[in-house]
Amino acid sequence: MTVNAAQLDASYGVRSTEATCWHQHSETTPTSSEEFELSQAGLGKRHLTMSRDMSHEEFIGLLQNEYPKMQGLKGGWLLYKATGGQGKRRLIMIPPDSDAYTGTLIRSATTAGKITLYISPLQHEFDLSPLPPDAIEFQSMPRAQCQTCNVSFPLQILALHVQECMESQAGSEDIEVDLSTEDSIQGLSDEILNCGYTGAISVQNKESIVRAIILHAVLRLQPMLEQLREGLQLYDLLLLMSHYPEICQPLFVPQEDAKLKNVGMEMTKMVHIPSHLPGFCSGSQAKVTSHFCL
Repeated sequence: MTVNAAQLDASYGVRSTEATCWHQHSETTPTSSEEFELSQAGLGKRHLTMSRDMSHEEFIGLLQNEYPKMQGLKGGWLLYKATGGQGKRRLIMIPPDSDAYTGTLIRSATTAGKITLYISPLQHEFDLSPLPPDAIEFQSMPRAQCQTCNVSFPLQILALHVQECMESQAGSEDIEVDLSTEDSIQGLSDEILNCGYTGAISVQNKESIVRAIILHAVLRLQPMLEQLREGLQLYDLLLLMSHYPEICQPLFVPQEDAKLKNVGMEMTKMVHIPSHLPGFCSGSQAKVTSHFCL
């Protein structure tokens, strides 16, 4: 698990903490693709609130509440912190004290919440299969509606669902559109590789290539959404919005009678319709995706 702490008012001895759960024991930080896979399995980033005097038992209860899969964890777990630098980094264990992991110890180990922590199971491995959209792990996460099947999905799993849903819809209507050729696809090799695809570049692997491009595009968008949430949380605006939704809604939705789900539908369009992808894709992503989806 990854825990990235952000400070609240020090006079209250409370920290707002960002957590991501590792599915198995690891000595390195997860890559962006691994983090996305973890989020689909309900082990992704969460915002926790920890007090300075929190006991080890209270800390475990907090984690189990945010990560229901941890209720079945066997074999123990340990906290780690990452070395400096970027990308995949080595993890350093933080040894528990006589009271195990307490709020005081975690605060000290994170330099009052300024570094990232990782909680890694020692002998247990969590299932990484994507969870259904109504799973308890996704209850408090932002959602958007699939325009094909009209089902609401958490943003973490919407991108892959949209691709699968489009394929299913096309199959049910006996529609098959394939304008790509071996010659034309080879001309896009550099763009495909820049989008993170590592397999063989061929028409037969078209679905895998498009999936990789969409995943890469969503990973570019996710940090922006996280920064927005952190900014709102820093000034307690999330609590204010939950108490006064009618007052706060016009701040984000221009129309007085608009529903928040309409915003989600517009976000879904960006993934569902290739022509909208350039809004958060690089030029390479948009070019390759448009080529396949014409």
